[in-house]
Amino acid sequence: MEPGRLWLRIGIIGGGEMCRDMLTRAFRHYKSRLVHGEYVAVADPDADAVGMVYARDKGLYTTADFHDYFDADKVEVNQIFIFTPDEAVLEEVLARRPASTRVMAYNTAALIRDTYQVEENRYKAQRDQLETIINGILEGIVVIDREHNVVQVNTPYLDQSGLLAQEVVGRKCYEVFHHSEQPCQPPDHPCPIDEILKTGEPHHEMHTHYNLDGEERIVDLTLYPLRNMEGKVTRFIEICRDITERHRSQERMTQELERAVEERTRQIEEAHCKLLQQDKMSSLGKLSASVVHELNNPLTGVLNFIRLQRRMLTELEPSQDMCKTILGQLGLMENETARCSKIVSNLLAFARQSKLEPAEAQLNEILDLITELNAHHLALNKIQLVRDFQGDLPPVLGDVSRLEQVFMNILLNAVDEMGPETDGRLLLSTQYDEESDLLLTRITDTGPGIGPESLPHIFEPFFTTKSEGKGVGLGLSVVYGIVKEHNGQVEVEQTGPEGTTFLVTLPVYRSEVS
Repeated sequence: MEPGRLWLRIGIIGGGEMCRDMLTRAFRHYKSRLVHGEYVAVADPDADAVGMVYARDKGLYTTADFHDYFDADKVEVNQIFIFTPDEAVLEEVLARRPASTRVMAYNTAALIRDTYQVEENRYKAQRDQLETIINGILEGIVVIDREHNVVQVNTPYLDQSGLLAQEVVGRKCYEVFHHSEQPCQPPDHPCPIDEILKTGEPHHEMHTHYNLDGEERIVDLTLYPLRNMEGKVTRFIEICRDITERHRSQERMTQELERAVEERTRQIEEAHCKLLQQDKMSSLGKLSASVVHELNNPLTGVLNFIRLQRRMLTELEPSQDMCKTILGQLGLMENETARCSKIVSNLLAFARQSKLEPAEAQLNEILDLITELNAHHLALNKIQLVRDFQGDLPPVLGDVSRLEQVFMNILLNAVDEMGPETDGRLLLSTQYDEESDLLLTRITDTGPGIGPESLPHIFEPFFTTKSEGKGVGLGLSVVYGIVKEHNGQVEVEQTGPEGTTFLVTLPVYRSEVS
């Protein structure tokens, strides 16, 4: 009790309805700090009056004679409420009361009762309105105290959970929501209430609850702290929304999207493989004329030798000198046939279609094969080939067939840019850069160069500077894709009227076995 403030010990005269109503309100609020007194006695000649019965149930002193209030040995009273309109009773009390005992007359008590009734009716109307609003909200609402006890729930929550109010109110929230005897624990299932107590701020998260059948439900939770007059968080309002079906629908959509992406990726990969092969065939088409001449020359020589030997063996007697001549001619025929076989083998190796099969490879050997395959094509276009290969290069990890395609495309583009009228010069160089641990390959031509308006687009699919019918603009796009597949880079290092240099950079392969 506040210093200097009197603690009232109240005795009531009159045990009717008015007495019972006042006692009911009083006992409802006894724990409130706003109450600075207590009811200790009720006096009424009718022992069965409703107020007398209620008082006895609550353990108060009851008497048929209000004069007991003036005898401290019977009951100590310092405030008397008169709940009977009998004026004689008021006069008797005023005449007999001790000077320290206060008296509240019937009219005043009735006014206080009526005021209480009006306020209670208004409070009840507000409470009913608030409950109607809360129950009209589609989301479930649960009020929880600091000890995790469920204090109140709204109708939508009960409908969603299939529970009755008496099965929820008064129980621990983790018992209701999780069928557990222990509070939620981090890190797998942190308690939202604990999070609010740490921060003092509202908290939102996705939580897992369980229904009556033990089925897992995904719930979207938002908790708000409720504070008392001193600012201390005493309760929590939890707004919960069951989003299990939406969550499952999103998961199904995600799975369908993943399957669609996988299927689209497969289709793109197939299209990419077809594009690579199409580009190869285009390169082979460019080589076909020169390869025909390359094969025709030795085959013509072999055919002539065969005819000559048949005539010699048919028309002349074989002699030792003739046999030596024939053997020499057979040796030449063998060499020319082997050269034809090697050309055909190289063409078949370049034309084959295969998946990306990385293996240890030597860059100089790949360039040797490409230049050998294009030797006659270079000669027909009067282009001088200059090689500047660094010896003992470390290996690369790559698909030899696709790396051949890279350098074939760049080389054929260089030949097309120079042509037979320019007496061009093609320089191939390889170099190992120790600082970056990269292999550098440069292909330099003496053509007219790439215009500044075309340079930003040369690696784009279907972009070409060639006249119609001479190119579809896939070569350098394929080059770019293959080099990227090998974790490398391709760029135009320099270009101008005196020629263009393409730089292909590939990482060195370091075997795990030292």
